[in-house]
Amino acid sequence: MGFSASAAFFLLLTTGLAMGMSLYTTRGGHIEEIQKAEAEFAAKMDEEIHTSITILKYDIPDNYTYDFTTGRQADKWAARKPDEPTNPPSTGPFIYDETEFSGGMYDDIEASDDDRANTGITNKRYATHHFIFTIDEDPADIYNLSVLWEGFGTQNPAYVYIWNYDSQSWELIGVGTDTSSDNVITKDFIVGDYDLAGYIDASGYLHMVALSYETSGTRRLRTDFVRVNVSIGGVWIQNTGETTLDPDYVMLFSDGAAVPQQLYSVFVDGGYWDPGEVLRISYNSTDVGEIKVTVENGATDTFRVR
Repeated sequence: MGFSASAAFFLLLTTGLAMGMSLYTTRGGHIEEIQKAEAEFAAKMDEEIHTSITILKYDIPDNYTYDFTTGRQADKWAARKPDEPTNPPSTGPFIYDETEFSGGMYDDIEASDDDRANTGITNKRYATHHFIFTIDEDPADIYNLSVLWEGFGTQNPAYVYIWNYDSQSWELIGVGTDTSSDNVITKDFIVGDYDLAGYIDASGYLHMVALSYETSGTRRLRTDFVRVNVSIGGVWIQNTGETTLDPDYVMLFSDGAAVPQQLYSVFVDGGYWDPGEVLRISYNSTDVGEIKVTVENGATDTFRVR
């Protein structure tokens, strides 16, 4: 027995509706995917529109060493005090009632040679050796400031500090452990991790002090060598857009060729490269005509070196 016309029509109608709904659902899904892709593309384009970088300059990196081989009593000074009551000293950057080193003491600290400047320590007090350097380089051009003191206290550890102009206080560099032979206490202050202008004032002065305590008897503070190293140069780039960038995706090109990542390092404060912030790339090459830098979403800038 065959289907009636109405039954056949009803079957056709329901089948057609089911297929139509399936087509509509599939078509609707494609529409949603297209709309999502369009939205993502628009957001990406909007991000790129608001992203830009500007290479400010490129200086060939160089290093400068400041020690007491030259310039003593002209642009470098050293002073001592046998009876400072506090650790760190209660005053700074100059220490109350200190006395400048003699000529022989200056001779003793100009090289790491086991000739040491010695100061006796008053019982229950600290002896101090205070060093002042005039730094010629602009702190804005420095990417690494490295300080070093070599010596020891003969009864108690030696403490070494640098003066921080921002906090107006002595900032600890390190503490020695050996009281019978030299400790080498050193620290690198790298741009991005530290505000280097905080350690050098408008006149270029940088202050360091070493001190050691006297528990009993007659002991001494001994300095063998002290120096400051300054490293300058590299590529300086400002984030001139409105987007925070990830410095891990910064790429450097020299004369059109990508520079291998092991040949340069990127320094920026706080881990991310915020709008207005200047990032530095340490790239040491004299044979370069054009520098190009790109960031994660394709923003780029070029700088003609020569």
